[in-house]
Amino acid sequence: MDADKVKEEPQSAWEKAKPMFTNKPASGYYDPCQDFADRSIKCMRRNGNDKTMCSDYFQ
Repeated sequence: MDADKVKEEPQSAWEKAKPMFTNKPASGYYDPCQDFADRSIKCMRRNGNDKTMCSDYFQ
């Protein structure tokens, strides 16, 4: 009886996680690079596009 059953191979880690990444909501993951980009743009707008005032973001 066991010989008739097809042994399933264990799924790889990617196969298990793939649906989570392909179907995630837009804000599903935190992106630190985008956070710094948003902060640098806000700084530039706040300081009249003076890059020297926002040097912390442009190192």
